[in-house]
Amino acid sequence: MRTEETFLSGILSEDALGRLAKLASAEHSTFSEQVKIAGLNIEKDLQHADLCGIDISRSDLRGFNLTGADLRGITGIEFEVDSSTVLDGADLEGSVLALQVRLDNFFAKNESAARALKNLQRASIVGQLEWAARNLQPSGKYHQIAIPVVEGLLRRSSDNFLKSEFLRYLAPRMGTRAEMKEMLLASIADNPDNAIIVGNAMQLFKRYGMAKDPTLRRMAFALLDSANVGIKGAVLHFLMRNGTTKDEFEFIRSKAYVDKLLGQLFVAKVAAGLGEEYELVTRDPITNQTFAPDAVVRAPTLLLIARRWLRLDWGPDRSDDNVPLLQKRISLHSSWPPDVVERRVADVEELFRQLRTEGIGFDWEALSSANESGRVHVPVAN
Repeated sequence: MRTEETFLSGILSEDALGRLAKLASAEHSTFSEQVKIAGLNIEKDLQHADLCGIDISRSDLRGFNLTGADLRGITGIEFEVDSSTVLDGADLEGSVLALQVRLDNFFAKNESAARALKNLQRASIVGQLEWAARNLQPSGKYHQIAIPVVEGLLRRSSDNFLKSEFLRYLAPRMGTRAEMKEMLLASIADNPDNAIIVGNAMQLFKRYGMAKDPTLRRMAFALLDSANVGIKGAVLHFLMRNGTTKDEFEFIRSKAYVDKLLGQLFVAKVAAGLGEEYELVTRDPITNQTFAPDAVVRAPTLLLIARRWLRLDWGPDRSDDNVPLLQKRISLHSSWPPDVVERRVADVEELFRQLRTEGIGFDWEALSSANESGRVHVPVAN
């Protein structure tokens, strides 16, 4: 039987077949690493290449000649480019590189704008904000250069408050929707470990109707690998609250089972969408931490969850519907007839079964395994 490999061996050289084999085994390599594995010449072989929509995260593109390449919609974080990266004639529409190239070209041609940017960088936070607010208005003295100057300040500032204000000022004033998208993508790429800026940029994407933009969503998925729990939370919230497809949900779920922090955030997000009772039963009754999606809940812990639920239901806030379940004060009463406790345990188990249909695979021990006389707690961990 003729396989794909034997078919290709009649067309490609042994060297080419070897490169393809290396690429096939380099699934998790960066774009720049894959280029080198394939044996491509970074100064010649990528000119006018179709690289539309690729992810350049963590790639080192210094020395790459991408003259005339189709780079529309490329995304990425933590990549490296410098003056040796050639982008002459490349199509950068909607890409993470577009803002940098646009600003470099603008300031190279407009000396007065370049001087204004340099001077403003030495100004105080208040001075920069006042200049931006005044000149972004149509009546501003420097209105013609205000947008690129403020974009330049945004990229160079190290102050979160200032960057957040610049994002808010710029978003509704960008000349085109594409330019606003490119500005927000660059803001995320410039600040991949900054939960405040990433969160603000995501909110602006949603506010201006771009939450389902495929370029943005690819960028968001790259950020799920961040070690910053704030970034993971902001991105997960954005993805799951804005039309997650079945494939996207499965991708998130699969990552949640191997990434403990993401797993806990995933469980919390799913539970919050189902109701406050689900939020209660997905938390450890001792530490109040959210369980991992593959947690094994021991019988003593299951019993404590049920008892905690009863104490919240019978606390002083039981008749106040305005107080969320997890914020209610608990009852001092902690003893109930066995059948009441057993029914509440059954309620917990039923919620666990429902969670399985939502991609959360809790397992649990039967109540008969619990030691009723001693409240033994078995920690749940990945």
